[in-house]
Amino acid sequence: MKPRLPITVHISTLFILVILIVASTISIFNYKSISQILENIAKDKSELITESVFSHFRSLLTPAENATKLLAYSAITEATNLNDRIKRASLLKAALDNADSFAAIYIGYENGDFFLLRPLGSPEAHTKYNAPPQTEYMIQSIEHQGQDLIGSYIFLDANLHTLKIEKQAEYPKKYFPKQRPWYQTAFNAASVIATDPYLFFASRKVGITIANKTSNQKAVVAIDIELDALSKNLNSQKITENTEFAIVNNQGHVIGTNSDESLIFQQGSNSNDLKLKTLKDFQPPIYAKLDDIFSQFTNRDNFHEVLLLDNERWKVDINRFLIGAENTIYFVSATPEKDLLAGAIAIRNNSALIVLAITVLIIPFALLIARSIAKPIKKLANTADNIRELRLVDSVEINSYITEIYSLAKALDRLQKTVSAFTSYIPRDLVRDLLKSESGIGIGGESRYLTVLFSDLKDFSTISETTPTRELLLRVSSYLELMTYAIKEEGGTVDKFIGDSVMAFWGAPLLDKDHAYHAAVAAIKTKRRMVTLNQGLIRENKPPLVVRIGINTDAVLVGNIGSTERLSYTVMGDGVNIASRLEGINKEFGTDIAISHALFKEAGERLWVRPIDQITVKGRKGEILIYELMGTRDGDSETVCSADEKELCLLTVKAFEFYTTQQYESAISVYSEMVDQYEDPLSKAMILKCREKMNSSLS
Repeated sequence: MKPRLPITVHISTLFILVILIVASTISIFNYKSISQILENIAKDKSELITESVFSHFRSLLTPAENATKLLAYSAITEATNLNDRIKRASLLKAALDNADSFAAIYIGYENGDFFLLRPLGSPEAHTKYNAPPQTEYMIQSIEHQGQDLIGSYIFLDANLHTLKIEKQAEYPKKYFPKQRPWYQTAFNAASVIATDPYLFFASRKVGITIANKTSNQKAVVAIDIELDALSKNLNSQKITENTEFAIVNNQGHVIGTNSDESLIFQQGSNSNDLKLKTLKDFQPPIYAKLDDIFSQFTNRDNFHEVLLLDNERWKVDINRFLIGAENTIYFVSATPEKDLLAGAIAIRNNSALIVLAITVLIIPFALLIARSIAKPIKKLANTADNIRELRLVDSVEINSYITEIYSLAKALDRLQKTVSAFTSYIPRDLVRDLLKSESGIGIGGESRYLTVLFSDLKDFSTISETTPTRELLLRVSSYLELMTYAIKEEGGTVDKFIGDSVMAFWGAPLLDKDHAYHAAVAAIKTKRRMVTLNQGLIRENKPPLVVRIGINTDAVLVGNIGSTERLSYTVMGDGVNIASRLEGINKEFGTDIAISHALFKEAGERLWVRPIDQITVKGRKGEILIYELMGTRDGDSETVCSADEKELCLLTVKAFEFYTTQQYESAISVYSEMVDQYEDPLSKAMILKCREKMNSSLS
């Protein structure tokens, strides 16, 4: 059968198609035009960023070049011993204080001596060198004393006052200034030199050394510049959120990136065997693609292309510049093309929204009227479905000037309130089944294995005689509400309230394979929550309420029972009578929650229980074993047993073993222990039973 569509759909479809064809043509033209403009802007911005990065890099080098030229004429370059060098260290300190980018200033002497001053402000540096707390600067020295080389670490405060001197016997054996590239390159050069980026010996950070030999050619002055500032500068220059930047030296090693990853990695087990990473060692995968390009970048000239990676287009730029006269580094950037064109995409999307708005506005007025009629009808249909599924809301809100729709909305609102009230009297799941049923409701039931619970209040008759009617109603209602919530939380069905008594069952109308356990948990929750309720009553000088509960698991008849005029969804059978009997038997033994052996067999491994006695139920042959329920073994904090309750369970099992084997004296001894320690009512009752058994056996 062909689908039937209202006329509003046909009319709106025609208008929308016309608008979409015209608007799509305009949007595509605008999209292509804006894309070209944005690509040009991105290219210009990339060039500006490249210039900014190069300028920033140059701003790091220039102060160091000027400082080494000035320090080359300082008297410290001619000092022949450590004491004289320390006296003249203030000039090095002034140079460090005037340039945040300087990591260290040092002098390598022709005879192999070495004198270095570095700031030591960070906690990591203090920890590394075990520096005193007031340390601001550190001197690393190698000094000739006769034929010996003496290594020293000297820790200074902010005024260059000595705080501590540590001799470093291994330092001269590991570090040879005259063999370092900065010394050899500067010594053989005619002017200031800049090294290729490399790992500094002490800090193991990536940096560049600016060096200059003195005019007497007896020493080389050098300044270390760590390149961390380059990476920070790159992070502030990103074209888009997903843009990736890197600075690479002529050997393909990365010396700066906007990634948070370290620039170095350890090759072997030796912690000093560190190497600079290449592009392929970084994430995301675009870096590996950039490494492939860079390895084939033989002409070492600028590169501007669009590359495809995992079906995504990337705009890649590689620009080169020189450090000094010989050293070359490269600035590499990669940006997803979709990010570059985000503005064009936004304009395209906005155009689509504008077209959609225009389409809605030009639909004929009659179509708007049709929609205004259809909308409340559809809402009413949804409301009817919600009522059928018992998805009830506070009220049905339908605004319509049409009398029939308004009247229907009011009728559904009244129906919803009626059904909502109905669910307070009949189990909600049963009401849902009735609403879905097409055959109606009738007398009938089925046998089902489930769990039944009865509860009652201790001494309720006495309380009712001394309590005003309204106050009694409020007090009992608080208890009934508390217990109803506990039953509903555990998926039970409240069958009926009989005065102060509650009858409930688990396993119907919905099946519940753990019905016995859930009934037990509901009973424990009720008992624990009654403690809080009673605390409030005691504060008001009112007698507390004590609830007694009996629970049994058995096969019973469940279904609609009654007459054609009045039906009740309930349970019937011997198992129900036993649950009721168990509730009443609590009074005899002074217990709170009595359960049958049938329930114990279903859920006993998950519960803490203790045996009470073998009892005879009226109308049944033989005796049944009953237990007192104390708590759960696997529940939450509300239902688990306390240490005392667990101890009671264990002692009761021991006493009951004596009781069942007719060792009454031993049983009395254990029961008495529980009375003395816990004032246990069950033990008091069982002591009397033991004595009755003993007397009957004597007679």
